[in-house]
Amino acid sequence: MNSFSTMQDLVMAFDKLHVSQLRDPRPLRCRIRKYFGPLLPLPLESLSVPVVLGWVNDIRKHSATQADGCLSALRTMLNKAIEWDMYRGANVAQQIKRKRAARRKRYVLDGERPSLVTEIDREPLMLRVYFYIMYYVAPRPSELQRARIEHMKLFHAATGMAGVWIKPITKNGDVQQVPLPSFICSLLAEYLATLPTDQTQLFIGENGRVPSFTWWHNNWAEVRRRAGLKDVQQRDLRRSCATDLTEYLDLISISKGILNHRDLNT
Repeated sequence: MNSFSTMQDLVMAFDKLHVSQLRDPRPLRCRIRKYFGPLLPLPLESLSVPVVLGWVNDIRKHSATQADGCLSALRTMLNKAIEWDMYRGANVAQQIKRKRAARRKRYVLDGERPSLVTEIDREPLMLRVYFYIMYYVAPRPSELQRARIEHMKLFHAATGMAGVWIKPITKNGDVQQVPLPSFICSLLAEYLATLPTDQTQLFIGENGRVPSFTWWHNNWAEVRRRAGLKDVQQRDLRRSCATDLTEYLDLISISKGILNHRDLNT
């Protein structure tokens, strides 16, 4: 089998044979498109630790998270090229250590909640549903962004509306059933009533497609700006929910039942 001559050749094959098979290829494709440009003209044989380290450090000037993500993507690319018997050199990306950022501890404090709720309530119905589920159900953002209508089960119990979100595939590979708070169920029922009968995804943008991560990020950035919580990320809402639940549930129930962690240390 012929070998790849340049990084451009490898990236094209990697996208066709690997990235296209991912459940959601958009984040990785976006990262490659945005950051891999300087490497594309290079012959694979010219890749060395200094070359790759210089590229990673340039990215790290803007974002440490993106730098580590790009390094991981390059590792996978070269491993795939070796696996496909189309590259016989060393995987130089494996010789560079990632600089892991400190674990985030930010969550929404009790005194910050009223302003956040006020600003979420100003949003259109679809965004209110999304942000309230993020805050009170604690999913991973990617899980909610890909959610399908059929996975949201609503029913009327004697005490009011109740429901459950059935996640068929989660990060750790398990099926998960998450109870939905009654006010989330009511808001969700209102939202579902506005959707076309043939819609299958829970969230569809004005262009008829599932919104990108960047679209959700930009909308959240506006909400948190108005609420005066510029340092609160979407994933911090997941931590906020877990923190609030410690008042009512034990840590095992929160970690396993709500956050769907396999390792209790997490």
